[in-house]
Order: sequence, then structure tokens, then C-alpha cells
Amino acid sequence: MKLNDCSMDLSRELQDNGYVFIPHWHSIRSTRELADITGTIVDFESLLPGSGIPSVQTLQPRKEHELPKNRYSCVFGLNEFPLHTDLAHWAIPPRYLMLRCINGSNDVTTRLLPASAVIGAIGHAILTRALFKPRRSSRHGNVGLLPLLFSSNYTNGLRWDSLFLTPMNAAARDVLDFMTGNVGNFNELREITLILPGDTLIIDNWRMLHGRSKAVAEPKRVIERAYLSDIKSCP
Repeated sequence: MKLNDCSMDLSRELQDNGYVFIPHWHSIRSTRELADITGTIVDFESLLPGSGIPSVQTLQPRKEHELPKNRYSCVFGLNEFPLHTDLAHWAIPPRYLMLRCINGSNDVTTRLLPASAVIGAIGHAILTRALFKPRRSSRHGNVGLLPLLFSSNYTNGLRWDSLFLTPMNAAARDVLDFMTGNVGNFNELREITLILPGDTLIIDNWRMLHGRSKAVAEPKRVIERAYLSDIKSCP
């Protein structure tokens, strides 16, 4: 869904579609400024003091050896990123993520898949039984076993991440086998290209999985990312 002005309600568009794409949106304003106006930003500096994680993060395709081992680029490099939920290993993942183009590329797309397509293909019963644990222990505490389907503030969500979640029962292994072999066959899969400075994609992280296409050999794409716990308005 594209928004060319602020006459449409972001919350409604996110509710209806699971994501909003806004081309060339206030390109002279910073990502932090827009995130603070649009919703409540997840402040990593306060939430995880000492982690060194900024609240607005810069994403750029990198080769495997160029980043720490807890990053997607370290594992997948310039190859395709599989569909996932951001921070799926948290007890409750952040609700929304904002991806904002700083320097675009025609050769790289963001892929989106509704959680409803996954639930319909695998089945609610299997997903309800599937239990995972975070692949690594956190210095901020162990959240224990994680269900793929969760609820918070009367809203249901789906988490998924083949890299940072470890299956703990038969149902979870069935989900892993399906998701690593069949995701590309979904008719509901969509692709968004962030090209112009200010091109902005806001994703409901509870209702959509997202990934990245293969990057070019000499990547120029630079995207900034912020997480939001809610949506307030359209600046």
C-alpha cells in the first residue's frame, strides 16, 4: 500500500494490510525524528544499556566476514535473507519496524509475507504446539520456551526466525522443515523496492514476515531501521 500524503491513517493501513509503503516521505527529516512522531520508538539505549545497540540502526549489505556472528549478514552475507520476524527471540517481539531509505538500490528488494498465509499453510494446531528456545542465552535473562503464536494486549501475533530460534519438540521441527523448504511458493509473497531517499516501509512485525533479496556484489544500499511499540500519527 502506498501513501502519497498524510490524509490516510497509518494505523488503519497497517491493520488492513500489515504494512505501509510511503514513497519519498519527508526525505529531509531524520529517521529518528519521524519515528518519534509516528509512534513510540523502542529505545535500546535505555532498554539494553551497555549493549551498544542504537535505537536507529544502519543496515547495509555486507560480506560474511565483515560483521559479528550475531548478525544476519554474518551468516548470509550478500545472499538472500530468509523471511523472519525481527527479534523473534524476545518474549514479545517489537510490534512495528520502520525501514527508511538513505541510499537506494534497484537490485535489492524487501520481501513480505502475511503471517495468515503461514498459519493457513501449516495449520493453527501445529503452530500452537510448536515450542522454541532462543539459540543463544541472553545476558539480559532467559525468556524460556517460546510459542510461535502469542498474544499481547488482546492482539495475536506470530513469531518466526530460522536462525535465532531452536526447535524443542516435534511440532517445532515440522514447522522448521516446512519454512525452510516452502516459503518461496506462497502466492501472497510481495516485494518492495526502496530506491529514493525517504522511501519508507513500516511493517507490522506481529502480522508479517519479512526478508531481503540477494544483494549485488558491490552493495550501495543503505537503510535505517527503527522499532516502534505503537503508531501515533502521520507527520
